[in-house]
Amino acid sequence: MDPIVLLKNFTFVGQTAQSWATDWIAIPAGFENWQLVVVAKSMLAGTNLGYTLQTTWDTDSATNTTGTGAIAGVGTTISNITSGMGPMARLLMTAAANSSVVFSVYLTPKST
Repeated sequence: MDPIVLLKNFTFVGQTAQSWATDWIAIPAGFENWQLVVVAKSMLAGTNLGYTLQTTWDTDSATNTTGTGAIAGVGTTISNITSGMGPMARLLMTAAANSSVVFSVYLTPKST
């Protein structure tokens, strides 16, 4: 199955502790295993942007998945998610330091 694009060449600029989340998107049902790929393309020195893939069953409450990490350098980070995905997902970003980064995020269903 093709990757789901959560963000493509997205620019996040924020001060320490600022947060922002994408809209909820529907994801294919029946998949238990997923892969979250974060590709940091450029950034200012000192950037530290935390991210968490969240899931929900009703958009009323968010549940964090194991797809978490931080962007502190240019490169690709891959997280495997092996359980707990609901029918919708979003990405929550929180600046751990003043941050300016351009990045892309892809979510790929792997297996049932």
